[in-house]
Amino acid sequence: MKTVVFIWFKVDTMAELTDLYLGPAQCGPDVAKVEEYKYGKGKVGLDVEIKLDDGDERIAKVCALLTQHGEHHSTRREDIYTEEELQNAPLLELGGGGDYDNVAHAGPHYGTTYDVTNACKQCGTGVRQTSGVIIRGEDERRIEKTRVAFTTHGGFLVHDVDGEKLVNAKFTGFNLWPIQSLQKNGTKVELRREQVLIENVMPPMAPSAILDRREVCPVCKKGRFNHLPFDPTRFVYRAEDLKNIQDFNLTWECFGSYAKSLEQALESYWPRPSILVTPRVMNFFRGKTKKEKKYEGVSFTPVWIEGQTPWG
Repeated sequence: MKTVVFIWFKVDTMAELTDLYLGPAQCGPDVAKVEEYKYGKGKVGLDVEIKLDDGDERIAKVCALLTQHGEHHSTRREDIYTEEELQNAPLLELGGGGDYDNVAHAGPHYGTTYDVTNACKQCGTGVRQTSGVIIRGEDERRIEKTRVAFTTHGGFLVHDVDGEKLVNAKFTGFNLWPIQSLQKNGTKVELRREQVLIENVMPPMAPSAILDRREVCPVCKKGRFNHLPFDPTRFVYRAEDLKNIQDFNLTWECFGSYAKSLEQALESYWPRPSILVTPRVMNFFRGKTKKEKKYEGVSFTPVWIEGQTPWG
């Protein structure tokens, strides 16, 4: 594993970019990606992304130059894993849904039903789905672009063909529920997608897990965890936490949403757990060809055992 640092900023001209920033910071085309973008009345600017290994002295140089010239910029650190690390990880976080193209609106407004008996009255964590998911009809065609899709309320959706393959291959820890779409005329149409419903919940992560805990719900202590905005999030478990894992699992910690009451959560969103899967599941969903990779719609980040993490 290595950690890389991304730096993003915008400038008006190539001369400005090379003379003020890339040249003095010694950042060549091997680390700097430059694309044109249009703004205002036909004006063209430059969108710049610099990618450097964590610890590279050029990071401080370019950030200092940007600050010196009053140029707004943002940075992010990201962990990059080798294929061996992906395959040997005990579990991986199944990510996705960041691209709007594979997210469908769902939730109580479209007819999906939920049980709120054991939900946190402060943040809504613990709302339990009791019916097959119903998505907004106009999202139906859009989510067909990717092999998997997500809903705004934490649903993980697969094509029915893949659902059948998951069952036949005896993957563990999931059930399949039907999916419908709500049309503008009020009718519901069953889709050739299924929801992967996961029930196995992991124990709370080890204290060494690197998470954004600043907004954790003071009532349930379980909701409103978050991924870090500028640094890599790292899920860490104790060795004994992995004794009863399934192919599909959920984190005990629930992420996202800042509702201030259960009623407000039901009107918008409530915190949802992350999905953790075995490398076997990762290999099932990863695209084999270039076209399949483009439309696989998911990413995978290893979780690590306490004391065996590559960052010490």
